[in-house]
Amino acid sequence: MPAGAKKAARHYFGAKATGYEEKRRKYPEWPHEHAAVARLLRDAQTVLDAPVGTGRFAPLYVGRRVVGLDASRDMLDLAAIAMRENGVAAELREHDLTRPLAAIVPAPVDVAVVIRFIGLLLPAEVPVVLRNVLAVSRRALVEIPDHRIDIRAVLPKGATVLERVAVSETPRAAVYELKA
Repeated sequence: MPAGAKKAARHYFGAKATGYEEKRRKYPEWPHEHAAVARLLRDAQTVLDAPVGTGRFAPLYVGRRVVGLDASRDMLDLAAIAMRENGVAAELREHDLTRPLAAIVPAPVDVAVVIRFIGLLLPAEVPVVLRNVLAVSRRALVEIPDHRIDIRAVLPKGATVLERVAVSETPRAAVYELKA
C-alpha cells in the first residue's frame, strides 16, 4: 500500500473510527456534502462509496445496490451497522483504493462517492485513485482539497469536470462531479 493511503488506513482504527462522525458532524461543510451526494444519487441505482468510512450516507442508499470499500476494518464494521440500520444490503470490502477496482466492482456503477479522502493521499497517489474510481463508474462525486490539488492536472485522460459543487463558504475543499 502506498505511503499516503497507508497513513490514511492506519489513522482510522479504534477510537478514531468510533469518534469520526461525532467530531466531524459539527463541521460546517458536513450537511452540504450530504446534500451534494443526495443530489447526485437522484437517478442512480448502483453506487460505489470509497472510502465508505462509517457509512454516513447509508440513509441515501436505500433501494440502491451499494459497494462500500475502505482500508480500515473498524470503519467497515461501523459502515455495516449503518447499512443494516437503514435497510441497505451493501457489499462492504476492505480495499486499498490505490489498487485497481475492476475485480471488486466488475460492472460500472452509476455513481462513485469519494468524500473526505483525497486530502489524505500523497500528490502522486491522487491521479491513481481517480483513475481507479473512474474506471468503474459513470460519474463520480469527489472532494478535492482546493489548496493542495489542481483537479484538472490530476484527472485521468478522457475524464471531465461536470460541475464544481459548493459545499461550504470556506476554501478548505470543493466537491467536483466528474464524468469518466
